[in-house]
Amino acid sequence: MDINTQDFDNFDTIQVLIRKKNGWYINDTDFNIPMIDFEDIESFLAQHNDFVQINLDTIVNLNYINEELSNISKDFLVLAGKIYIITTRYLKKTKSAFRKNILLKNSKEIPNFKGKYLKNNNIIQLDTKNIRFLVREGSLTKITYQDGTQRSFYQTLKYFDKLLSNEHTFIRVRRDCIINTAYLNHYQINKKNKTGEISIESNVFSISRRNLQSFKKIIPYIKLM
Repeated sequence: MDINTQDFDNFDTIQVLIRKKNGWYINDTDFNIPMIDFEDIESFLAQHNDFVQINLDTIVNLNYINEELSNISKDFLVLAGKIYIITTRYLKKTKSAFRKNILLKNSKEIPNFKGKYLKNNNIIQLDTKNIRFLVREGSLTKITYQDGTQRSFYQTLKYFDKLLSNEHTFIRVRRDCIINTAYLNHYQINKKNKTGEISIESNVFSISRRNLQSFKKIIPYIKLM
């Protein structure tokens, strides 16, 4: 494979490759010759699993994708503040690569985890004690921890609801949200309108009518922070 490595020796630092007339170039650099020739791009992608072609002219490094802002179900990724469109031809392969990338990140060993759960031969490790809440956004379930860090998973919120069923401080407050009542700062119930609202620090969540009765049952056991 003929890859030009002039003044460059670390492919992990590449964020985006752009297709031009005579090859693939690193985006936003002064390279005046292509990094990868057209005939070598498939071999490059096979050897570098973090890279995926999302349209005819763009290859991205999935390690630099902004998971919070990206939405593959709506055919776009966000990287370094810029939106990149995924065309239909490359959508299936991009979804597969994106999923594998997230699963790989989340299967890395992290110390002091309380729960380990197996799904499709991938171990999901959850530090349940330090989870504040879980929210489903697009095709991802995003878990927010006590220190403000987040982890994203492809598994549905229903899947995590089952995993956390033995953790008595967790409760589903609406279709797209599970909270840890151990971090609850405030709650308010409107009996007339049969609605509710809770807050965990600056994060405010509504309680759906469907889940309101379940929440009311645990109120006597809640200790506000």
